[in-house]
Amino acid sequence: MPGFIPVLGQYLGVIVSLAFLAVDGHLLVLSALVQSFEVLPLAPLSAPSGLRVLLEWGGNIFSYALALSLPLLAALLISNLALGVLTRAAPQLNIFAVGFPLTILIGILGLALVMPYFAPSLERMFMQGLTAMLQVAAALR
Repeated sequence: MPGFIPVLGQYLGVIVSLAFLAVDGHLLVLSALVQSFEVLPLAPLSAPSGLRVLLEWGGNIFSYALALSLPLLAALLISNLALGVLTRAAPQLNIFAVGFPLTILIGILGLALVMPYFAPSLERMFMQGLTAMLQVAAALR
């Protein structure tokens, strides 16, 4: 089905958008846009030396994504290990009837517990992202 977005994905998208607005991210993006015109005027580019800064920031994006998802990944890994031990101890227990709802419940509860700690991390990441954008623009000059 085209345009189908899971409910949890929509929820996280709204939360991140609200966090972006709460830390005045829209104003930071506009100020970075203004500074980019000062750093990189509208003229032909001389050398693509900003490629290294851009690639380093790409690595930072992956490390930030891992740092944000690691608490939930650890909780789900522990729950799946516990369900594996439980299935081994009681083979008559239907893992599909118990495991999937329990995993979903643990994921949602873990997300609810971790969500208050996302805002400071997201604010720091927004600031570092805008700084990296200005560094790429300055390196392209």
